[in-house]
Amino acid sequence: MRTIKLILLFSIVTGLSVEGKGQDIRGASLKLQNINWLTYEARLNLYADKSININRPFVIFDWALTTDTLFFVYEVEVEPGILKKEYAGIFTFIGNGYYNLNYTDTFRVAGIDNLSNSETDSIRLDAELIISPFGDPNNSPIIFTQQNTIIENNGTYTYNPNVWDPNGDSLHFELIPCYGSGYSYANNTYVDSLTGVLTTTPNVIGFYSYCVKVEEWNTTGNQPLFVGSTTYDIAIDVNTTIGINEQSTISNEQITIYPNPAQSELYIKSNFDVPATFELHDLTGRKVLSQTITSNQPINISYLAKGLYVWQIKTPAVSARGKIIKQ
Repeated sequence: MRTIKLILLFSIVTGLSVEGKGQDIRGASLKLQNINWLTYEARLNLYADKSININRPFVIFDWALTTDTLFFVYEVEVEPGILKKEYAGIFTFIGNGYYNLNYTDTFRVAGIDNLSNSETDSIRLDAELIISPFGDPNNSPIIFTQQNTIIENNGTYTYNPNVWDPNGDSLHFELIPCYGSGYSYANNTYVDSLTGVLTTTPNVIGFYSYCVKVEEWNTTGNQPLFVGSTTYDIAIDVNTTIGINEQSTISNEQITIYPNPAQSELYIKSNFDVPATFELHDLTGRKVLSQTITSNQPINISYLAKGLYVWQIKTPAVSARGKIIKQ
């Protein structure tokens, strides 16, 4: 019997960019699965902004021994304006050993508030594969929850990855820095070491990235045996906060933007009685609309392309942000 120890690093990023230069990849995930003997399949999921949607019939993957192509399999719209595209490829290794695999792409979204150079940083997924002549092949853990499934409650944002390991390994979760230069942790962020549930309560409205490492431990023997690890990278669009900035932020419950989805006009109902600035940004972060408004004033959006947009309302003292769908 042989063991294939797998250390898999993969990133999932969601959220909304604030400024952009044409990048469309909001996030990515990678899964390696043993097919037969020394043969593995790589499955890569790219999460892309539909409004940009760069055409990729294939991507380049580094198998350590050589680079090769992963070919496009399918795409699905997991949320209005967000596409998940899957790519797959198979490779046979030459024998036992240590293999450092990776996928790198320069089209990472811009405007991540705690990753200062996200508009110039690449998004990279790494995998370490150790093939040994003992035991059964190992496969990477599987994340069942889409990265856009975020629960917000009173300014606290929660993501439950719902991770399952096909080999029955015990999993340990740890918060680590995201890949890229200029990264800093968002305030009040925690991950449950046993379940991987991520909670974050930033003090400032914005777009934040988080990275969690998942370690795999085989506990069938006398002592736990480390058999691999994965990471996932997730971005969360924070549009309400609590705490030190509570007095300077309008609660979204105080603002009603309708209809949503909308085709030609938006209306804003609010309880503030001073003129405010209303802005719309597309998913590259490009500002597509900016005007001064009062409550119940119609806003023309008929000229905009269909898709998901981020709205922001600002006065000298307060601000709020959310999403609308243009049909």
